[in-house]
Amino acid sequence: MAARQRAVTFTVPLVSQRRAYGDVLIEVGANGGDVRVQTEDLQRELAEILNPEGRSALSAVVSGQPFVSAEQLRAAGFELVFNTSQLELVVTKVPPEYREIQTLIPGRDSGNRTELERTVPASFSSYLNVIANADYSTRFGTETPDLFLAGATRAGGVVAEYDGAFTDQFGDSYRFVRRSTRLVYDDPDSFRRYSAGDLRLDTLSILTIPQIAGIGVERRRRLFEPGLSALRLNGRQIFLNNRSTVEVRVNGAVVESLQLDAGTYDLSSLPIQQGSNDIELVVRDSFGQEQVIAYDFFFESLPLEAGEVEYSLGVGVLSDNLGFEPNYTDNIALSGLYRRAFSENLIVGGALQVSETVQVAGANVISVPQFIPGVVELEVAASRSSGEAGMALRAGYRYSDGGGIAGSNEVAFNVSYESAGFTNLNNLLPIDFDLLSFTATYTRSFSIDTLGTFGATYFTGGPFPNDYSLFFDFNHRLNDRLRLTAGAEYGLKTQTRSAFGVRVGIALALGRSTRAAAEYRSRFNNFRANVSRGADNDVGAFGYDFGISQFGDDTRADAQLEYEANRFSARADLTSRGGSIGGITEEQRARIQIGTSIAVAGGQFGIGRPINSAFLLAKPNSAIDDQNVITGRSLRTGQYYAQSGPFGSALQGDLAAYSAQNVQYDAADPNNSFDVGDGTVLVEPPYKSGYAIIVGDENYVSLIGTLIDENGPVAVSAGVIVDLETGEPLDGAPFFTNAAGRFGLFGLAPGKRYEIRLTGSDRTFVIEIPEKTNPIIRMGPITLPSNP
Repeated sequence: MAARQRAVTFTVPLVSQRRAYGDVLIEVGANGGDVRVQTEDLQRELAEILNPEGRSALSAVVSGQPFVSAEQLRAAGFELVFNTSQLELVVTKVPPEYREIQTLIPGRDSGNRTELERTVPASFSSYLNVIANADYSTRFGTETPDLFLAGATRAGGVVAEYDGAFTDQFGDSYRFVRRSTRLVYDDPDSFRRYSAGDLRLDTLSILTIPQIAGIGVERRRRLFEPGLSALRLNGRQIFLNNRSTVEVRVNGAVVESLQLDAGTYDLSSLPIQQGSNDIELVVRDSFGQEQVIAYDFFFESLPLEAGEVEYSLGVGVLSDNLGFEPNYTDNIALSGLYRRAFSENLIVGGALQVSETVQVAGANVISVPQFIPGVVELEVAASRSSGEAGMALRAGYRYSDGGGIAGSNEVAFNVSYESAGFTNLNNLLPIDFDLLSFTATYTRSFSIDTLGTFGATYFTGGPFPNDYSLFFDFNHRLNDRLRLTAGAEYGLKTQTRSAFGVRVGIALALGRSTRAAAEYRSRFNNFRANVSRGADNDVGAFGYDFGISQFGDDTRADAQLEYEANRFSARADLTSRGGSIGGITEEQRARIQIGTSIAVAGGQFGIGRPINSAFLLAKPNSAIDDQNVITGRSLRTGQYYAQSGPFGSALQGDLAAYSAQNVQYDAADPNNSFDVGDGTVLVEPPYKSGYAIIVGDENYVSLIGTLIDENGPVAVSAGVIVDLETGEPLDGAPFFTNAAGRFGLFGLAPGKRYEIRLTGSDRTFVIEIPEKTNPIIRMGPITLPSNP
């Protein structure tokens, strides 16, 4: 396991002086501290608070870094605190000389943030993601395109989920394949989820999550996302249930990009080094879903508050596979998990999986001992199947004394053992030999810019030769843009690797979201160089990754292209490979993926990009339906996530369930704008929910003119505005002129007539607003009739 504790990444609102700003992406260490904020998000959201000097000071701190730590910001005078109870990032201190001049009483300007009430989701909502995949290879030619479908319908508090595909990936013929269907009811106040249908309930990481058709209940503070295509079997393997693109990332850089068919894959052959490196597998499947799996040989500890309990229990018929299409038997099975935090220093749990043919029991302990520093984690399991018994064990220890600052140290030990005969409820991977692995790492921060890691690994099992390695790595940051890596390793010599080798690497930030990297490892004869640009979520965003790599006799060039449109997203994965640079065109493979979604909620309809969990539809009021609206997390830079138009409402499909977040909205045409109201809506979506908002109202017209009479401008006069259709004065809309007779009327509706009655006299005049008009009407002088 990597010596650095696992960081959790999610989006939270930025809050300053009790005002909610836009969302920012943060990374939080497993201990609840070590907060890092994405640079781009932080600069965008603080721009409204800071004056030019403050923005320059912030830019100097974050320059060239994708993420900036709270410690770095604090050194420059900016203090931010992550509120774990409210899930928000609070700005507690900004140097006074860096603050923008503020008004004591904020006006009605939509740019001013206020304490917003949470908007209620639609009582009925539904969506369907439609993902088309087209594959080509020089070996098999052009394959029949796949069509993957996944969606959910929510009525009241009940959610029906469904997904499947028209494909020939899983058989000899092109047909519809059902993956899963289930009903879900959540009780968020008690952190419970009740479900019925195709279930995959949480269990200990040492056990495999079984596929059951039945009923289940879970209590978890962190609600899970179902239907992920990549299932982690244990610390050594992952299982893909459909064709996927898998990227191997080390410290954020792509070191390998693989196009893999459905099946089980062993991770131990990856040419990567554990230790201080943050290693992730990014899996993008045929549904277009992207899943990030942290790579280590242990499990992620689950932070529970003292006295907190989490559990899961499910019963039903068991599937005898973990493939895309479950194959249920008449074998009744039960799967259960229970964990409890007895104190801040001790978490104890157990799991049980039982069927007619297989029985498995496991236990885990996470402890912070008082007699030694650090965290100890232990999982054990025993199984019995057809009279044969087996057991498995995983144990780990980690210690950190400084959170990565200069002079800090991190230590980690992990051991994993699996005996012959150990099996699981699905009985997927029975083995007839023992497996044993061991990893130890020590990391020291020599300075804030230099990090060194020393480590050793050992593996033995069955027909495989005993494998071992010793290594050290040094990472040094020359400046905010350039990082260097160097190391050496020694281990077992095989046909595909030497006994001794060195590793050198370089990473260069070329801009806000563009970077170049290159790495060479002589022991594996492995080289990769790439240039990448990340794509954000706004319409028109474009990203790419161009790379060339060599691993032994396998040489390949690959490219990934991404484009985000208003109504769809597109991705292309291209690979050309061969036995050498000269033969790199021996085999090519390409995949084109286009994804869209159809959604309804609150009487609205929209087509947009695929929906992750929850969504929001926005359209203009019927009185101004010839204009379009845009939505996004932040609209100040002119970028947006969705726009209404001929294909329906703007569809904001990136909302996260059970997380308070803001969505901004505005007129799409800045030259023909209208009063949109607050301009921001605060939502906290229930699971798979949908929102529908109407932007603006019929009273969007503003009129500017000059009032005159026979004596010239009618100066400094006041009055009331009366709607002649209702006979009632307009609330909050007084009439007055300045010294030049100029006046402004706001909140008027097209097709209506208004009478302005001057105070202190019987003098009146009438204004008629055309049915079709611009939001702002500039009139010439209006002559006030003489007194009768």
